[in-house]
Amino acid sequence: MITVRKAGSVYRADTVIGGERVRLSLGTKNHDAAQRYASRIEKALSEGPKSDIWSEVQSVLPEFTFKKLASSVGYHPSPPQTKPTWQDLKDSFDTHMKQQILIGTRSEATKQRYEQTFKEFDVFLQENGIVYLSNIDTLVVERFKTWRLERIRKRKQSRNGAGLVLEVAILHRIFAFAIKPRKWISDNPVEFIGKPGDPQNGDGGAEPFSAKQLTSLQEHAGEDLLAFMLLRWTGLRRSDAVALR
Repeated sequence: MITVRKAGSVYRADTVIGGERVRLSLGTKNHDAAQRYASRIEKALSEGPKSDIWSEVQSVLPEFTFKKLASSVGYHPSPPQTKPTWQDLKDSFDTHMKQQILIGTRSEATKQRYEQTFKEFDVFLQENGIVYLSNIDTLVVERFKTWRLERIRKRKQSRNGAGLVLEVAILHRIFAFAIKPRKWISDNPVEFIGKPGDPQNGDGGAEPFSAKQLTSLQEHAGEDLLAFMLLRWTGLRRSDAVALR
Protein backbone atom coordinates (compact mmCIF):
# COMPACT_ATOMS: atom_id res chain seq x y z
CA MET A 1 0.00 0.00 0.00
CA ILE A 2 1.20 3.50 -0.84
CA THR A 3 0.80 6.37 1.61
CA VAL A 4 0.93 9.90 0.23
CA ARG A 5 2.72 12.46 2.39
CA LYS A 6 3.96 15.99 1.82
CA ALA A 7 7.69 16.67 2.11
CA GLY A 8 8.35 20.38 1.81
CA SER A 9 6.27 21.61 -1.11
CA VAL A 10 6.20 18.30 -3.02
CA TYR A 11 4.25 15.12 -2.27
CA ARG A 12 5.98 11.77 -1.92
CA ALA A 13 4.95 8.12 -1.83
CA ASP A 14 5.80 6.01 1.20
CA THR A 15 5.75 2.28 0.42
CA VAL A 16 7.62 -1.00 0.79
CA ILE A 17 9.67 -2.49 -2.05
CA GLY A 18 11.40 -5.84 -1.59
CA GLY A 19 10.94 -5.63 2.16
CA GLU A 20 12.53 -2.19 2.27
CA ARG A 21 10.55 0.94 3.18
CA VAL A 22 11.18 3.69 0.64
CA ARG A 23 10.09 7.29 0.20
CA LEU A 24 9.84 8.42 -3.40
CA SER A 25 9.00 11.87 -4.78
CA LEU A 26 5.82 12.06 -6.85
CA GLY A 27 6.96 15.32 -8.44
CA THR A 28 3.75 17.26 -7.81
CA LYS A 29 2.63 19.94 -5.37
CA ASN A 30 -1.04 19.10 -5.85
CA HIS A 31 -2.62 16.72 -3.33
CA ASP A 32 -5.33 15.39 -5.68
CA ALA A 33 -2.75 14.70 -8.40
CA ALA A 34 -0.52 12.89 -5.88
CA GLN A 35 -3.43 10.67 -4.83
CA ARG A 36 -4.19 9.82 -8.47
CA TYR A 37 -0.54 8.96 -9.11
CA ALA A 38 -0.47 6.70 -6.05
CA SER A 39 -3.63 4.92 -7.16
CA ARG A 40 -2.25 4.29 -10.66
CA ILE A 41 1.11 3.13 -9.26
CA GLU A 42 -0.58 0.63 -6.96
CA LYS A 43 -2.56 -0.78 -9.88
CA ALA A 44 0.58 -1.02 -12.06
CA LEU A 45 2.47 -2.81 -9.28
CA SER A 46 -0.37 -5.27 -8.79
CA GLU A 47 -0.60 -6.01 -12.54
CA GLY A 48 3.14 -6.53 -12.89
CA PRO A 49 5.53 -5.83 -15.77
CA LYS A 50 2.87 -6.29 -18.47
CA SER A 51 0.64 -3.52 -17.15
CA ASP A 52 -0.19 -0.78 -19.66
CA ILE A 53 -0.15 1.74 -16.83
CA TRP A 54 3.65 1.87 -16.67
CA SER A 55 3.93 3.88 -19.88
CA GLU A 56 1.30 6.26 -18.49
CA VAL A 57 2.99 6.95 -15.15
CA GLN A 58 6.41 7.22 -16.77
CA SER A 59 5.35 10.52 -18.35
CA VAL A 60 4.47 12.15 -15.01
CA LEU A 61 6.77 10.65 -12.36
CA PRO A 62 10.33 11.81 -11.62
CA GLU A 63 12.84 9.57 -13.42
CA PHE A 64 14.34 8.08 -10.23
CA THR A 65 10.90 7.26 -8.80
CA PHE A 66 9.73 5.60 -11.99
CA LYS A 67 12.88 3.48 -12.38
CA LYS A 68 12.73 2.34 -8.75
CA LEU A 69 9.12 1.26 -9.00
CA ALA A 70 9.33 -0.26 -12.48
CA SER A 71 12.46 -2.27 -11.72
CA SER A 72 10.81 -3.75 -8.63
CA VAL A 73 8.43 -5.75 -10.87
CA GLY A 74 10.81 -6.22 -13.79
CA TYR A 75 9.25 -3.70 -16.13
CA HIS A 76 11.59 -2.39 -18.85
CA PRO A 77 10.23 0.53 -20.88
CA SER A 78 10.39 0.46 -24.64
CA PRO A 79 12.66 2.96 -26.37
CA PRO A 80 11.07 6.41 -26.03
CA GLN A 81 8.79 7.47 -28.86
CA THR A 82 8.09 11.00 -29.86
CA LYS A 83 4.56 11.89 -28.88
CA PRO A 84 3.00 15.34 -29.39
CA THR A 85 2.77 17.32 -26.17
CA TRP A 86 0.64 20.23 -25.02
CA GLN A 87 3.75 22.40 -25.41
CA ASP A 88 4.06 21.27 -29.05
CA LEU A 89 0.48 22.38 -29.67
CA LYS A 90 1.09 25.72 -27.94
CA ASP A 91 4.19 26.47 -30.01
CA SER A 92 2.56 25.42 -33.26
CA PHE A 93 -0.63 27.39 -32.62
CA ASP A 94 1.35 30.47 -31.60
CA THR A 95 3.18 30.40 -34.93
CA HIS A 96 -0.14 30.00 -36.75
CA MET A 97 -1.64 32.95 -34.86
CA LYS A 98 1.33 35.19 -35.65
CA GLN A 99 0.93 34.38 -39.34
CA GLN A 100 -2.75 35.32 -39.19
CA ILE A 101 -1.91 38.65 -37.57
CA LEU A 102 0.62 39.41 -40.31
CA ILE A 103 -1.93 38.81 -43.07
CA GLY A 104 -4.63 40.72 -41.17
CA THR A 105 -7.11 37.93 -40.42
CA ARG A 106 -6.55 38.10 -36.65
CA SER A 107 -5.82 40.97 -34.29
CA GLU A 108 -3.21 41.26 -31.57
CA ALA A 109 -6.06 41.55 -29.06
CA THR A 110 -7.38 38.15 -30.16
CA LYS A 111 -3.94 36.64 -29.72
CA GLN A 112 -3.72 38.03 -26.19
CA ARG A 113 -7.13 36.54 -25.35
CA TYR A 114 -5.95 33.12 -26.57
CA GLU A 115 -2.77 33.47 -24.52
CA GLN A 116 -4.85 33.95 -21.37
CA THR A 117 -6.60 30.63 -22.01
CA PHE A 118 -3.26 28.95 -22.74
CA LYS A 119 -1.92 30.24 -19.43
CA GLU A 120 -4.83 28.91 -17.38
CA PHE A 121 -4.81 25.50 -19.06
CA ASP A 122 -1.03 25.40 -18.52
CA VAL A 123 -1.45 25.80 -14.77
CA PHE A 124 -4.15 23.12 -14.65
CA LEU A 125 -2.08 20.58 -16.60
CA GLN A 126 1.02 21.24 -14.48
CA GLU A 127 -0.96 20.70 -11.28
CA ASN A 128 -2.18 17.38 -12.65
CA GLY A 129 1.13 16.28 -14.15
CA ILE A 130 -0.25 16.01 -17.70
CA VAL A 131 2.20 16.47 -20.57
CA TYR A 132 1.02 14.58 -23.66
CA LEU A 133 -1.99 15.40 -25.82
CA SER A 134 -2.98 11.74 -25.74
CA ASN A 135 -3.61 12.07 -21.99
CA ILE A 136 -6.01 15.00 -22.42
CA ASP A 137 -9.45 13.48 -22.86
CA THR A 138 -13.00 14.70 -22.28
CA LEU A 139 -12.85 13.80 -18.58
CA VAL A 140 -9.69 15.89 -18.10
CA VAL A 141 -11.28 18.87 -19.84
CA GLU A 142 -14.44 18.54 -17.72
CA ARG A 143 -12.27 18.69 -14.60
CA PHE A 144 -10.59 21.79 -16.05
CA LYS A 145 -13.99 23.48 -16.52
CA THR A 146 -14.84 22.98 -12.85
CA TRP A 147 -11.37 24.07 -11.76
CA ARG A 148 -11.45 27.17 -13.96
CA LEU A 149 -14.97 28.16 -12.93
CA GLU A 150 -13.90 28.18 -9.28
CA ARG A 151 -10.96 30.48 -10.12
CA ILE A 152 -13.13 32.84 -12.17
CA ARG A 153 -15.71 33.18 -9.40
CA LYS A 154 -13.02 34.34 -6.98
CA ARG A 155 -12.65 37.55 -8.98
CA LYS A 156 -14.62 40.64 -7.99
CA GLN A 157 -16.28 40.99 -11.40
CA SER A 158 -16.75 37.33 -12.24
CA ARG A 159 -20.32 37.71 -13.59
CA ASN A 160 -20.99 34.34 -12.00
CA GLY A 161 -18.39 32.68 -14.21
CA ALA A 162 -19.88 33.73 -17.55
CA GLY A 163 -16.39 34.08 -19.09
CA LEU A 164 -15.94 30.30 -18.96
CA VAL A 165 -18.12 29.91 -22.05
CA LEU A 166 -15.65 31.92 -24.14
CA GLU A 167 -12.61 30.14 -22.67
CA VAL A 168 -14.07 26.73 -23.53
CA ALA A 169 -14.81 27.92 -27.09
CA ILE A 170 -11.19 29.10 -27.43
CA LEU A 171 -9.87 25.82 -26.06
CA HIS A 172 -12.02 23.91 -28.56
CA ARG A 173 -10.51 25.97 -31.39
CA ILE A 174 -6.99 25.25 -30.13
CA PHE A 175 -7.58 21.49 -30.05
CA ALA A 176 -9.26 21.63 -33.45
CA PHE A 177 -5.88 22.84 -34.73
CA ALA A 178 -4.31 19.66 -33.31
CA ILE A 179 -6.72 17.62 -35.45
CA LYS A 180 -6.42 19.61 -38.64
CA PRO A 181 -3.90 20.39 -39.98
CA ARG A 182 -1.55 18.75 -37.44
CA LYS A 183 -3.32 15.34 -37.15
CA TRP A 184 -1.89 14.87 -33.65
CA ILE A 185 -5.23 13.71 -32.22
CA SER A 186 -8.32 12.19 -33.80
CA ASP A 187 -11.10 13.69 -31.66
CA ASN A 188 -11.59 17.05 -29.99
CA PRO A 189 -11.76 16.52 -26.19
CA VAL A 190 -13.41 19.92 -25.61
CA GLU A 191 -17.20 20.02 -25.59
CA PHE A 192 -18.93 23.41 -25.83
CA ILE A 193 -20.99 24.59 -22.87
CA GLY A 194 -22.82 27.34 -24.73
CA LYS A 195 -22.32 30.15 -27.19
CA PRO A 196 -20.27 33.22 -26.15
CA GLY A 197 -22.50 36.27 -25.87
CA ASP A 198 -25.70 34.25 -25.37
CA PRO A 199 -27.78 35.89 -22.59
CA GLN A 200 -28.82 32.43 -21.40
CA ASN A 201 -25.22 31.83 -20.38
CA GLY A 202 -25.17 34.89 -18.18
CA ASP A 203 -22.77 36.53 -20.62
CA GLY A 204 -24.79 39.67 -21.17
CA GLY A 205 -25.49 39.21 -24.86
CA ALA A 206 -26.37 42.01 -27.26
CA GLU A 207 -28.27 45.00 -25.89
CA PRO A 208 -29.03 47.11 -29.00
CA PHE A 209 -29.84 50.80 -28.79
CA SER A 210 -33.36 51.90 -29.63
CA ALA A 211 -34.00 54.03 -32.73
CA LYS A 212 -34.47 57.07 -30.46
CA GLN A 213 -31.15 56.44 -28.70
CA LEU A 214 -29.31 56.05 -32.01
CA THR A 215 -30.79 59.30 -33.32
CA SER A 216 -29.72 61.11 -30.16
CA LEU A 217 -26.20 59.68 -30.38
CA GLN A 218 -25.90 60.79 -34.00
CA GLU A 219 -27.15 64.30 -33.21
CA HIS A 220 -24.55 64.70 -30.47
CA ALA A 221 -21.64 63.05 -32.31
CA GLY A 222 -20.29 66.37 -33.59
CA GLU A 223 -16.76 65.96 -34.97
CA ASP A 224 -16.94 62.23 -34.15
CA LEU A 225 -19.78 61.62 -36.60
CA LEU A 226 -17.57 59.65 -39.01
CA ALA A 227 -16.33 57.40 -36.21
CA PHE A 228 -19.90 56.95 -34.96
CA MET A 229 -21.20 55.93 -38.39
CA LEU A 230 -18.27 53.59 -38.91
CA LEU A 231 -18.86 51.79 -35.64
CA ARG A 232 -22.62 51.69 -36.10
CA TRP A 233 -22.71 50.23 -39.58
CA THR A 234 -19.62 47.99 -39.70
CA GLY A 235 -20.11 46.16 -36.39
CA LEU A 236 -16.42 46.43 -35.51
CA ARG A 237 -15.41 44.92 -32.20
CA ARG A 238 -13.96 47.34 -29.65
CA SER A 239 -10.47 45.87 -29.96
CA ASP A 240 -10.56 46.15 -33.76
CA ALA A 241 -11.87 49.71 -33.61
CA VAL A 242 -9.08 50.78 -31.26
CA ALA A 243 -6.47 49.18 -33.55
CA LEU A 244 -7.94 50.76 -36.68
CA ARG A 245 -5.59 53.05 -38.64
